[in-house]
Amino acid sequence: MNNFSVDLLQKLNNREAHTEHPPKNNYHHLIQGTINEVSEKIQSPIALITSSILSVLSIACQARRTVIHPSGQISPLSLYFFTLAASGERKTATDALLMKPVREFQRRFDLEFQGKIQKYKADLHFWNQQKRVLEKKIDRCLRDEKTENLEALRYDQEKILGSEPIEPKGLKLQIDNTTSAAFLRFFDKYQPTTSIISDEGASALASFATANVGNLNNSWNGKSLSVERTSSESFTIENPRLTVHLMLQPEIFLRALKKENNIWEESGLLARSLFSFPQSKIGTRKPPSGYEPVYGGLDAFNGEIGKLLDISYSKPLSEPIPPMRFSAEAAKIWSEYSTLIENFMIRGGPLESIRAMASKVSENIARMAAIFECFSHPIAPQKITRESVMCAIDVCQWYLVEHYFYFSRRENDPIEKNAELLLHWLNKKAMWNSLASIVPKKLIAKNATPHFLRRSSVWQPALDYLEHVGKVSLEYPLPTGEEWIVLTPAHDLQQQSLL
Repeated sequence: MNNFSVDLLQKLNNREAHTEHPPKNNYHHLIQGTINEVSEKIQSPIALITSSILSVLSIACQARRTVIHPSGQISPLSLYFFTLAASGERKTATDALLMKPVREFQRRFDLEFQGKIQKYKADLHFWNQQKRVLEKKIDRCLRDEKTENLEALRYDQEKILGSEPIEPKGLKLQIDNTTSAAFLRFFDKYQPTTSIISDEGASALASFATANVGNLNNSWNGKSLSVERTSSESFTIENPRLTVHLMLQPEIFLRALKKENNIWEESGLLARSLFSFPQSKIGTRKPPSGYEPVYGGLDAFNGEIGKLLDISYSKPLSEPIPPMRFSAEAAKIWSEYSTLIENFMIRGGPLESIRAMASKVSENIARMAAIFECFSHPIAPQKITRESVMCAIDVCQWYLVEHYFYFSRRENDPIEKNAELLLHWLNKKAMWNSLASIVPKKLIAKNATPHFLRRSSVWQPALDYLEHVGKVSLEYPLPTGEEWIVLTPAHDLQQQSLL
């Protein structure tokens, strides 16, 4: 059994062996420095910060690059993320810091693009004038029956019609909530590379993802999007590139999963995505210290992202950069890990219960390794190295285990069992009054027993289940607005079993 097998089995079979955030030690020093700085400044969950950083890297690299797997498959460098984080986890503040270079590049592009649009309008006006003048000459020639010049005029007309100015396409590197039709029209109107980054995870966004799941899947694969219209012009979007990071509130996500014909799972959208359920930081954050600590990472990271964006859009997207390839050593490691994952998906294997997601891990590793290589060598990336692949394996495996603990239904460790343990602890911790017993939600991560209940990947699914079966409700009593768990006396908490 190789080291990959031992490490993965240890994490799948022991929640305590699975860390609370993606591994840090193998990142590029600027990426690690940025994670540390944002964590210290914002105090948002490390996994949330990591997914946000990786989505920014995906945006910066995806436009014109592809990667050839050792298997021969070709993939874009786009990544999808689902992060569950409750209100108050500072998703907006994290997004504001990490998306800053993308938004600054967008502002610069928009200023330059205004000049291109003005030139296009002037060229189009002059072209229309030329066309009208020539049409008048042709009309006069036909009217006066002077056909000797007609052939030359028709030749000039063909030249003018073939030289109509082409309207330049704009660029929007981030779009927010939009309708299904507008999403496709966006790709037709603008350059076919963008991102959907949501820092609030509103119900409207959940509905948007549901309505567009087929287009989201095809965009992840880099497949053409064809739109057939009867009442308007049909069009095809070639080589779309899309990065997605949906930061969803757990309750909204759970409601989407409980719907009949849950299309997010059944369509494979979740399988393509890197899923995390980071432990809450609410209740454990420290107030500002009053002094400005010495940071090292974010400014330099933002500068490198700016360089990557400049390189990505220095030429038209129709001129792709040659695909990235693996070195021989990197290809060997990637193939070994891919074989391990395949073997673990057999009937009765450790990953049988999450086959859909596990089947996409190798592809996400290839994409992420290529992104790490682009970040290390933005101007002229070399072949994908062993170090980039190992880092990508560590990170993607962490997301794989996160997915496993949230979605897997193992007989020896069901969510229902954890829910029963959590309910027992809540009952002991509850503060009773005449109407109900209440527990501050933030206490779970700090004080819950058994100790493993303090991990958000354990207690949050268990709490969602308790709410679903009516054992608890979540409220925000005034004046603090702090979230409390309410257990009503109507439930005989000491005697009832959830099973």
